[in-house]
Amino acid sequence: MNEQYLQYLWKSKRLPFHKLKLTNGNEIDFINLGQHNTNESGPDFSMSIIKIDDLTWAGSIEIHVKSSDWYKHNHHLDKAYNNVILHVVYQYDKPVKVDGRELPVLELKPYIENDHFHRYQKFNRHHKFNSFPCKNHFTLNENTQLTEMINLGIIQRLERKINEIQSLNFKNSEEAFYFLIAKAFGTKVNQQPFEQITFNYPYKLISKLTTEIKIERFIKAIISTNDIYLWKRKGIHCISKPEKRIREFINFISNLDLSYPFWNLPTSMIIEYFNSKFSSARLNGKMIQQNIIINAVSIFLYLKGKEFNSDQILNKSLKILELLPPEKNVITRKWHDLTIYPQNAKETQALLEIYQQFCTRKKCLECEIGINILNS
Repeated sequence: MNEQYLQYLWKSKRLPFHKLKLTNGNEIDFINLGQHNTNESGPDFSMSIIKIDDLTWAGSIEIHVKSSDWYKHNHHLDKAYNNVILHVVYQYDKPVKVDGRELPVLELKPYIENDHFHRYQKFNRHHKFNSFPCKNHFTLNENTQLTEMINLGIIQRLERKINEIQSLNFKNSEEAFYFLIAKAFGTKVNQQPFEQITFNYPYKLISKLTTEIKIERFIKAIISTNDIYLWKRKGIHCISKPEKRIREFINFISNLDLSYPFWNLPTSMIIEYFNSKFSSARLNGKMIQQNIIINAVSIFLYLKGKEFNSDQILNKSLKILELLPPEKNVITRKWHDLTIYPQNAKETQALLEIYQQFCTRKKCLECEIGINILNS
Protein backbone atom coordinates (compact mmCIF):
# COMPACT_ATOMS: atom_id res chain seq x y z
CA MET A 1 0.00 0.00 0.00
CA ASN A 2 1.15 3.57 -0.62
CA GLU A 3 -0.14 7.09 0.00
CA GLN A 4 -0.49 7.94 -3.68
CA TYR A 5 -3.02 5.17 -4.17
CA LEU A 6 -4.96 6.20 -1.05
CA GLN A 7 -4.99 9.83 -2.21
CA TYR A 8 -6.32 8.70 -5.58
CA LEU A 9 -9.14 6.73 -3.94
CA TRP A 10 -10.06 9.77 -1.87
CA LYS A 11 -9.90 12.29 -4.70
CA SER A 12 -11.76 10.08 -7.18
CA LYS A 13 -14.40 9.21 -4.56
CA ARG A 14 -13.75 5.51 -5.12
CA LEU A 15 -14.78 4.57 -1.59
CA PRO A 16 -18.16 3.64 -0.03
CA PHE A 17 -18.43 6.95 1.81
CA HIS A 18 -21.98 6.17 2.99
CA LYS A 19 -20.59 3.19 4.94
CA LEU A 20 -17.48 4.75 6.45
CA LYS A 21 -17.18 5.09 10.22
CA LEU A 22 -14.43 6.41 12.46
CA THR A 23 -12.26 4.00 14.44
CA ASN A 24 -14.21 4.92 17.58
CA GLY A 25 -17.45 3.89 15.86
CA ASN A 26 -18.82 7.40 15.34
CA GLU A 27 -20.78 8.27 12.22
CA ILE A 28 -19.22 10.78 9.82
CA ASP A 29 -20.74 12.82 6.99
CA PHE A 30 -18.59 14.20 4.19
CA ILE A 31 -19.79 17.61 3.03
CA ASN A 32 -16.62 18.42 1.06
CA LEU A 33 -13.72 16.01 0.54
CA GLY A 34 -11.37 18.94 0.03
CA GLN A 35 -8.97 20.19 -2.60
CA HIS A 36 -5.92 18.06 -3.31
CA ASN A 37 -2.67 19.76 -2.37
CA THR A 38 -0.15 18.94 -5.09
CA ASN A 39 2.63 20.96 -3.43
CA GLU A 40 5.38 19.22 -1.50
CA SER A 41 4.43 20.60 1.91
CA GLY A 42 1.25 20.87 3.94
CA PRO A 43 -1.73 18.53 4.46
CA ASP A 44 -2.93 16.41 1.54
CA PHE A 45 -6.40 17.96 1.21
CA SER A 46 -7.44 21.47 2.19
CA MET A 47 -10.82 23.22 2.50
CA SER A 48 -12.48 19.99 3.65
CA ILE A 49 -15.78 19.99 5.53
CA ILE A 50 -17.01 17.03 7.59
CA LYS A 51 -19.70 16.47 10.19
CA ILE A 52 -19.19 14.32 13.29
CA ASP A 53 -21.92 13.91 15.93
CA ASP A 54 -23.88 16.93 14.59
CA LEU A 55 -20.75 19.10 14.85
CA THR A 56 -19.38 20.52 11.58
CA TRP A 57 -15.63 20.81 11.11
CA ALA A 58 -13.77 22.74 8.42
CA GLY A 59 -10.05 22.30 7.78
CA SER A 60 -7.57 19.89 6.23
CA ILE A 61 -7.36 16.12 5.82
CA GLU A 62 -4.11 14.17 5.99
CA ILE A 63 -3.68 10.69 4.50
CA HIS A 64 -1.12 8.08 5.59
CA VAL A 65 -0.55 4.35 5.21
CA LYS A 66 -0.24 4.02 9.00
CA SER A 67 -1.42 6.51 11.60
CA SER A 68 2.04 6.38 13.21
CA ASP A 69 3.41 7.95 9.99
CA TRP A 70 2.21 11.26 11.41
CA TYR A 71 5.13 11.21 13.83
CA LYS A 72 7.45 9.47 11.38
CA HIS A 73 6.96 12.41 8.97
CA ASN A 74 7.37 14.95 11.83
CA HIS A 75 3.96 16.52 11.29
CA HIS A 76 3.73 17.02 15.05
CA LEU A 77 6.53 19.59 14.69
CA ASP A 78 4.89 21.48 11.80
CA LYS A 79 2.19 24.06 12.63
CA ALA A 80 0.85 23.76 9.07
CA TYR A 81 -0.80 20.53 10.24
CA ASN A 82 -2.55 22.05 13.25
CA ASN A 83 -5.75 22.58 11.24
CA VAL A 84 -6.11 18.91 10.27
CA ILE A 85 -9.63 17.74 11.18
CA LEU A 86 -9.44 14.12 10.02
CA HIS A 87 -6.65 11.54 9.77
CA VAL A 88 -7.35 9.05 6.96
CA VAL A 89 -5.16 5.93 7.13
CA TYR A 90 -4.93 2.48 5.64
CA GLN A 91 -4.05 0.99 9.04
CA TYR A 92 -4.65 2.48 12.47
CA ASP A 93 -1.74 1.62 14.78
CA LYS A 94 -1.34 4.69 16.98
CA PRO A 95 -3.43 7.67 18.15
CA VAL A 96 -2.34 11.15 17.09
CA LYS A 97 -2.78 14.31 19.15
CA VAL A 98 -2.79 17.88 17.82
CA ASP A 99 -2.82 20.74 20.34
CA GLY A 100 -3.89 18.29 23.04
CA ARG A 101 -6.86 16.90 21.09
CA GLU A 102 -6.90 13.44 19.61
CA LEU A 103 -7.47 13.47 15.86
CA PRO A 104 -10.49 11.55 14.55
CA VAL A 105 -9.25 8.60 12.50
CA LEU A 106 -10.80 6.89 9.50
CA GLU A 107 -9.27 3.48 8.72
CA LEU A 108 -9.70 2.47 5.06
CA LYS A 109 -8.34 -1.07 5.16
CA PRO A 110 -11.75 -2.79 5.51
CA TYR A 111 -13.24 -0.75 2.65
CA ILE A 112 -10.68 -1.03 -0.17
CA GLU A 113 -11.51 -3.20 -3.20
CA ASN A 114 -8.82 -5.87 -3.34
CA ASP A 115 -9.29 -6.53 -7.07
CA HIS A 116 -8.79 -2.86 -7.90
CA PHE A 117 -5.68 -2.63 -5.73
CA HIS A 118 -4.21 -5.77 -7.34
CA ARG A 119 -4.74 -4.20 -10.80
CA TYR A 120 -2.93 -1.11 -9.55
CA GLN A 121 -0.02 -3.24 -8.26
CA LYS A 122 0.23 -5.10 -11.58
CA PHE A 123 0.15 -1.83 -13.47
CA ASN A 124 2.75 -0.39 -11.11
CA ARG A 125 5.21 -3.26 -11.62
CA HIS A 126 5.97 -2.12 -15.18
CA HIS A 127 7.34 1.25 -14.00
CA LYS A 128 10.96 0.17 -13.84
CA PHE A 129 10.96 -1.53 -17.23
CA ASN A 130 9.41 1.01 -19.63
CA SER A 131 9.66 4.71 -20.41
CA PHE A 132 5.86 4.65 -20.18
CA PRO A 133 4.41 2.67 -17.26
CA CYS A 134 1.25 2.14 -19.32
CA LYS A 135 3.09 0.85 -22.41
CA ASN A 136 1.96 -2.77 -22.03
CA HIS A 137 -1.65 -1.66 -21.49
CA PHE A 138 -1.95 1.24 -23.94
CA THR A 139 -4.38 0.78 -26.84
CA LEU A 140 -6.21 3.07 -29.22
CA ASN A 141 -9.05 3.06 -26.67
CA GLU A 142 -6.97 5.56 -24.70
CA ASN A 143 -7.03 8.15 -27.51
CA THR A 144 -9.83 10.11 -25.87
CA GLN A 145 -7.89 10.31 -22.63
CA LEU A 146 -4.73 11.21 -24.56
CA THR A 147 -6.54 14.15 -26.19
CA GLU A 148 -7.61 15.33 -22.74
CA MET A 149 -4.05 14.95 -21.44
CA ILE A 150 -2.62 16.86 -24.42
CA ASN A 151 -5.00 19.76 -23.74
CA LEU A 152 -4.06 19.63 -20.06
CA GLY A 153 -0.35 19.13 -20.76
CA ILE A 154 0.16 22.19 -22.98
CA ILE A 155 -1.57 24.51 -20.52
CA GLN A 156 0.33 23.03 -17.58
CA ARG A 157 3.61 23.47 -19.48
CA LEU A 158 2.93 27.13 -20.32
CA GLU A 159 1.75 27.86 -16.78
CA ARG A 160 4.86 26.22 -15.35
CA LYS A 161 7.12 28.18 -17.70
CA ILE A 162 5.63 31.58 -16.85
CA ASN A 163 5.72 30.76 -13.14
CA GLU A 164 9.46 30.23 -13.53
CA ILE A 165 9.78 33.58 -15.32
CA GLN A 166 7.70 35.43 -12.74
CA SER A 167 9.80 33.98 -9.91
CA LEU A 168 12.85 35.82 -11.34
CA ASN A 169 11.17 39.19 -10.68
CA PHE A 170 12.21 40.99 -13.85
CA LYS A 171 11.67 44.76 -13.83
CA ASN A 172 9.63 44.70 -17.03
CA SER A 173 8.40 42.39 -19.78
CA GLU A 174 11.26 43.38 -22.10
CA GLU A 175 13.76 41.87 -19.66
CA ALA A 176 11.66 38.71 -19.44
CA PHE A 177 11.54 38.39 -23.23
CA TYR A 178 15.28 39.02 -23.47
CA PHE A 179 15.84 36.18 -20.98
CA LEU A 180 13.55 33.80 -22.88
CA ILE A 181 15.29 34.50 -26.18
CA ALA A 182 18.72 33.86 -24.66
CA LYS A 183 17.46 30.65 -23.07
CA ALA A 184 16.12 29.51 -26.46
CA PHE A 185 19.46 30.23 -28.14
CA GLY A 186 21.25 28.17 -25.51
CA THR A 187 18.93 25.20 -26.11
CA LYS A 188 19.16 22.44 -23.54
CA VAL A 189 22.95 22.13 -23.88
CA ASN A 190 24.09 25.71 -23.13
CA GLN A 191 20.98 27.12 -21.53
CA GLN A 192 22.65 28.08 -18.24
CA PRO A 193 25.52 30.19 -19.63
CA PHE A 194 23.14 31.94 -22.03
CA GLU A 195 20.88 32.80 -19.10
CA GLN A 196 23.95 34.17 -17.33
CA ILE A 197 24.60 36.53 -20.25
CA THR A 198 21.24 38.23 -19.63
CA PHE A 199 22.03 38.68 -15.95
CA ASN A 200 25.47 40.18 -16.67
CA TYR A 201 24.75 42.22 -19.80
CA PRO A 202 21.52 44.22 -20.36
CA TYR A 203 19.94 43.92 -23.80
CA LYS A 204 20.57 47.60 -24.54
CA LEU A 205 24.28 46.91 -24.28
CA ILE A 206 24.01 43.85 -26.55
CA SER A 207 22.03 45.81 -29.15
CA LYS A 208 24.87 48.34 -29.41
CA LEU A 209 27.37 45.71 -30.54
CA THR A 210 26.96 46.70 -34.18
CA THR A 211 30.47 46.15 -35.54
CA GLU A 212 32.29 42.87 -36.08
CA ILE A 213 35.18 44.04 -33.90
CA LYS A 214 32.88 44.79 -30.95
CA ILE A 215 31.12 41.47 -31.38
CA GLU A 216 34.35 39.49 -31.47
CA ARG A 217 35.67 41.25 -28.38
CA PHE A 218 32.43 40.58 -26.55
CA ILE A 219 32.42 36.89 -27.48
CA LYS A 220 36.04 36.52 -26.43
CA ALA A 221 35.30 38.23 -23.10
CA ILE A 222 32.39 35.91 -22.37
CA ILE A 223 34.12 32.69 -23.36
CA SER A 224 37.28 33.56 -21.42
CA THR A 225 35.54 34.43 -18.13
CA ASN A 226 35.49 32.25 -15.05
CA ASP A 227 32.27 30.75 -16.40
CA ILE A 228 34.09 29.13 -19.31
CA TYR A 229 33.53 25.70 -17.73
CA LEU A 230 29.76 26.19 -18.16
CA TRP A 231 29.96 26.17 -21.95
CA LYS A 232 29.44 22.67 -23.36
CA ARG A 233 31.27 21.72 -26.56
CA LYS A 234 31.58 17.95 -26.57
CA GLY A 235 29.40 16.29 -29.17
CA ILE A 236 27.96 19.61 -30.38
CA HIS A 237 27.64 20.14 -34.13
CA CYS A 238 29.66 23.03 -35.55
CA ILE A 239 26.48 25.03 -36.26
CA SER A 240 25.71 25.02 -32.52
CA LYS A 241 29.16 25.90 -31.16
CA PRO A 242 29.03 28.54 -28.38
CA GLU A 243 30.87 31.24 -30.38
CA LYS A 244 28.49 30.87 -33.33
CA ARG A 245 25.37 30.84 -31.16
CA ILE A 246 26.49 33.94 -29.21
CA ARG A 247 27.14 35.79 -32.48
CA GLU A 248 23.70 34.81 -33.79
CA PHE A 249 22.13 35.90 -30.51
CA ILE A 250 23.80 39.33 -30.71
CA ASN A 251 22.70 39.81 -34.33
CA PHE A 252 19.13 38.78 -33.53
CA ILE A 253 18.82 41.06 -30.49
CA SER A 254 20.34 43.94 -32.49
CA ASN A 255 17.57 43.54 -35.09
CA LEU A 256 14.75 43.23 -32.60
CA ASP A 257 12.73 45.86 -30.74
CA LEU A 258 11.83 44.11 -27.50
CA SER A 259 9.15 46.67 -26.69
CA TYR A 260 7.28 46.19 -29.98
CA PRO A 261 3.71 44.97 -29.16
CA PHE A 262 3.68 42.05 -31.60
CA TRP A 263 1.06 40.32 -29.42
CA ASN A 264 -1.55 42.62 -31.01
CA LEU A 265 -0.87 41.16 -34.47
CA PRO A 266 -2.88 38.27 -35.93
CA THR A 267 -1.19 34.94 -35.20
CA SER A 268 0.01 34.34 -38.77
CA MET A 269 1.51 37.84 -38.90
CA ILE A 270 3.38 37.21 -35.64
CA ILE A 271 5.19 34.34 -37.35
CA GLU A 272 5.84 36.54 -40.40
CA TYR A 273 7.17 39.28 -38.14
CA PHE A 274 9.74 36.98 -36.54
CA ASN A 275 10.62 35.38 -39.86
CA SER A 276 11.58 38.85 -41.08
CA LYS A 277 13.76 39.31 -37.99
CA PHE A 278 15.42 35.95 -38.59
CA SER A 279 16.18 37.06 -42.12
CA SER A 280 17.57 40.44 -41.02
CA ALA A 281 19.81 38.71 -38.48
CA ARG A 282 20.85 36.09 -41.06
CA LEU A 283 19.62 33.40 -38.69
CA ASN A 284 18.88 30.66 -41.20
CA GLY A 285 18.75 27.46 -39.16
CA LYS A 286 15.18 26.12 -39.10
CA MET A 287 15.68 24.30 -35.81
CA ILE A 288 16.91 27.37 -33.91
CA GLN A 289 14.16 29.48 -35.48
CA GLN A 290 11.52 27.02 -34.33
CA ASN A 291 13.12 26.79 -30.90
CA ILE A 292 12.87 30.57 -30.49
CA ILE A 293 9.20 30.64 -31.55
CA ILE A 294 8.30 27.74 -29.24
CA ASN A 295 10.39 28.54 -26.17
CA ALA A 296 10.48 32.33 -26.30
CA VAL A 297 7.69 33.83 -28.44
CA SER A 298 4.90 31.43 -27.44
CA ILE A 299 5.76 31.56 -23.74
CA PHE A 300 6.04 35.36 -23.84
CA LEU A 301 2.63 35.59 -25.54
CA TYR A 302 1.16 33.49 -22.73
CA LEU A 303 2.86 35.77 -20.19
CA LYS A 304 1.35 38.87 -21.86
CA GLY A 305 -2.04 37.18 -22.01
CA LYS A 306 -1.90 36.67 -18.26
CA GLU A 307 -0.66 40.22 -17.73
CA PHE A 308 -3.54 41.73 -19.74
CA ASN A 309 -6.05 39.07 -18.65
CA SER A 310 -6.69 38.50 -22.36
CA ASP A 311 -8.02 35.17 -23.62
CA GLN A 312 -7.31 36.38 -27.14
CA ILE A 313 -3.56 36.68 -26.49
CA LEU A 314 -3.53 33.41 -24.53
CA ASN A 315 -5.11 31.67 -27.51
CA LYS A 316 -2.48 33.16 -29.84
CA SER A 317 0.17 31.46 -27.71
CA LEU A 318 -1.51 28.11 -28.40
CA LYS A 319 -2.39 28.87 -32.03
CA ILE A 320 1.18 29.76 -32.92
CA LEU A 321 2.27 26.31 -31.72
CA GLU A 322 -0.41 24.68 -33.86
CA LEU A 323 1.01 26.40 -36.94
CA LEU A 324 4.51 25.02 -36.36
CA PRO A 325 5.60 21.52 -37.46
CA PRO A 326 6.09 18.83 -34.78
CA GLU A 327 9.48 18.70 -33.06
CA LYS A 328 11.74 15.71 -33.49
CA ASN A 329 13.75 14.60 -30.48
CA VAL A 330 14.43 11.62 -28.25
CA ILE A 331 11.21 12.01 -26.28
CA THR A 332 8.89 12.47 -29.26
CA ARG A 333 10.41 9.31 -30.74
CA LYS A 334 9.57 7.47 -27.53
CA TRP A 335 5.90 8.27 -28.15
CA HIS A 336 6.16 6.49 -31.50
CA ASP A 337 6.40 3.25 -29.47
CA LEU A 338 2.79 3.90 -28.48
CA THR A 339 1.91 4.71 -32.11
CA ILE A 340 1.47 8.35 -31.15
CA TYR A 341 2.61 10.71 -33.92
CA PRO A 342 2.12 14.42 -33.04
CA GLN A 343 0.90 16.68 -35.81
CA ASN A 344 2.28 20.04 -34.67
CA ALA A 345 4.45 21.76 -32.05
CA LYS A 346 1.51 22.18 -29.67
CA GLU A 347 1.16 18.40 -29.48
CA THR A 348 4.90 17.77 -29.12
CA GLN A 349 5.16 20.34 -26.33
CA ALA A 350 2.20 18.74 -24.56
CA LEU A 351 3.69 15.25 -24.97
CA LEU A 352 7.00 16.49 -23.57
CA GLU A 353 5.14 17.80 -20.53
CA ILE A 354 3.20 14.57 -20.04
CA TYR A 355 6.36 12.48 -20.31
CA GLN A 356 8.49 14.70 -18.04
CA GLN A 357 5.89 15.58 -15.41
CA PHE A 358 3.75 12.42 -15.33
CA CYS A 359 5.44 9.40 -16.95
CA THR A 360 8.97 9.77 -15.58
CA ARG A 361 7.60 10.73 -12.17
CA LYS A 362 5.22 7.75 -12.19
CA LYS A 363 2.18 9.96 -11.56
CA CYS A 364 -0.13 7.52 -13.31
CA LEU A 365 -2.91 8.18 -10.81
CA GLU A 366 -2.93 11.84 -11.84
CA CYS A 367 -3.06 10.99 -15.54
CA GLU A 368 -6.34 10.40 -17.38
CA ILE A 369 -4.73 7.60 -19.39
CA GLY A 370 -3.44 5.78 -16.32
CA ILE A 371 -6.75 6.17 -14.49
CA ASN A 372 -8.71 4.87 -17.50
CA ILE A 373 -6.46 1.80 -17.82
CA LEU A 374 -6.61 1.11 -14.09
CA ASN A 375 -10.41 1.28 -14.00
CA SER A 376 -11.01 -0.68 -17.21
